[in-house]
Amino acid sequence: MKKKYYVIPVFGCVEPETLIGPYKSYASMVKKAQEVHAEQDEHDAIFWMVIDGRGRPAIGTFTEDELYPEYLQ
Repeated sequence: MKKKYYVIPVFGCVEPETLIGPYKSYASMVKKAQEVHAEQDEHDAIFWMVIDGRGRPAIGTFTEDELYPEYLQ
């Protein structure tokens, strides 16, 4: 089984919304996260989830560099 990537938006930093994905690559997941984050309120949160080749999930936060790539230039 290959890795599967998901975006987890959280309304008001307390209410998980519908899981978005799966995506086949990290890059496509990050692109979607940027789109979702651009529409979120300042009180909302966004996380990533990766299901590894063995079916084990890992959840974490996106970095500022991932969500705001325009600041890197």
